[in-house]
Amino acid sequence: MADNTAIRNASAAVINASTEEQTDGAFAPRIAGTKDHDAADDGSPVKIGGRARSSEITAVANNDRADLITDLVGKLITLPYANPENFVSGAITTAMTGTTSTSLIAAPASGLRNYITQITVSNAHATVGTDVVIQDGSGGTTLYTIPAAAVYGGAVLTFPVPLRQPTTATAIYCANVTTGASTKVSASGYKGS
Repeated sequence: MADNTAIRNASAAVINASTEEQTDGAFAPRIAGTKDHDAADDGSPVKIGGRARSSEITAVANNDRADLITDLVGKLITLPYANPENFVSGAITTAMTGTTSTSLIAAPASGLRNYITQITVSNAHATVGTDVVIQDGSGGTTLYTIPAAAVYGGAVLTFPVPLRQPTTATAIYCANVTTGASTKVSASGYKGS
């Protein structure tokens, strides 16, 4: 047997509540919040659970209440990590020797952009060093410049604040600044809005 009752919290706001009979014959209150996901936010929140997702949810409007998001086994998803389905990575496995822009990470779907959390650069040339530029699209704006000295110079970079691609639905590219180097690049991160 359940009894649906409107009760008031300490601020005199109405909270929807019901009681359910337990196996020992006692009644326990069950309280639910008064706002759904994506509803305009006001009042005090009650819900502390999460919403299990295998993909991104639709963005809510500014100042709306939003659900916490978990993966399908209930682990809370927090940045810089995303749903595993949104992880991205790319690798240039054939050495770049010219200065032509080369695709590193594919373009995400419309409305999404890449967020890079790690880049590795190496240069196998015996005498020619270069800088490697990470670009927003082919020949696009330089997002980052990474030195790659000769004789396996280079860098392994981890971004505590992810490198945010400015343009949506666009691939990440990279290019040598100097002709004659022999560089390889790999990167990983995630896609999101």
